[in-house]
Order: sequence, then C-alpha cells, then structure tokens
Amino acid sequence: MLKLFREAKSVENIANSLWIGVSNWPKEKGEAFKRKFDNKFLMKISDVFDEISFFLGYATDFGIKTCLIDKHAMRRAIRDKFANHLNNFALQRRCKPLPLGDWVDDSLFWSPQKQKHIETEHPVDNLKNRFSLYDKSIQRQKEAFPSQCTAQLLGVLCGNCEADFIGFASYLFHDQRNHTENIIKSYRIVL
Repeated sequence: MLKLFREAKSVENIANSLWIGVSNWPKEKGEAFKRKFDNKFLMKISDVFDEISFFLGYATDFGIKTCLIDKHAMRRAIRDKFANHLNNFALQRRCKPLPLGDWVDDSLFWSPQKQKHIETEHPVDNLKNRFSLYDKSIQRQKEAFPSQCTAQLLGVLCGNCEADFIGFASYLFHDQRNHTENIIKSYRIVL
C-alpha cells in the first residue's frame, strides 16, 4: 500500500502500541508458559517474567533500530518514547543488577559469577546494562542470528539453558522483532 494512504499515527501512539505488546506478554502468554516451563528455572517465575519483559523490550528496541536504520530522527523519537515505558517498568519491578560474568572463548555463552553483581543500585542502570550485554552478544557472533545470540543470554539470566527454553526464547525474539517492524511499517508516522 502506498504510504500516502496509510493511517497516520504519532510517534507516541507507535511507542504505546509497541509497549502494549511487551507489557501484556505475561497476562496473555504467562499461563501457557508456566505449564511448559514451570519449575525449570533457578529463580521465581515472577522474576522470569520480568527478565522476559526486559528481553522483549530489547527485541522491540532492536526492531526499531533495524527497521528505521535510515530515518534517524524518527528512530530516535520512537526509541525515546518506548524507553520511557521500559524505564518506568524497570523502576516498578526494581530491575536487579546483573551478575558479573565473562564470555566463554568465542562462543555465545556468557558465564556469570555466583554471588557477585555489577555495582549499580538504580533499576534503569541495571536495565541499560542488560541491553548492553545483549548488544555484546550480537556483536560477538556476527554469523549467528540476533535471536540465537540473545536467547542464550536470556537462558543464563533466567537459569535455564536447556534447548527447549533457548529455542522458545529465540522464537520470542524473532517474533517480537517482526511484530515491531510490522507496526512501524503499517502506519505513516508523524513526528
């Protein structure tokens, strides 16, 4: 469809639509997720849902960046509005510090150190550290799909690196990124 005939939406409306997709995940998919994966994590399921929400936030941000690679002002505006939602969520859920860790050789595997965490006390800083770690996972393995790189890391952060969860997380990233791009491409976005 020609861009001229697409419905116009503000940057704020686009960011709100993207946030709804992230924030509603536990309500819409949580029960099915628990049936499949309950008792397979080293943390409470509510903490797993928080990690998945942060992960979906990263996948959404990644989708915004890749979809609007040549539209810098629009990309920045949408990312900023979306980040406001995500930062508020990080504050509400008290996003925890990441454990210290190291990459294992040239692999996708990041190994956390038990009982040692990055010294930050602010939940938004903790969220930014997660995003930075996801970025590093993608940069380390240029020949791997971003969904594979980030899924491995989510598995480590949630304490479940079994193949079925990593496969689920990889699909989740890919699906969220596509959902993001579809929303952005469906509207004529007004700055």
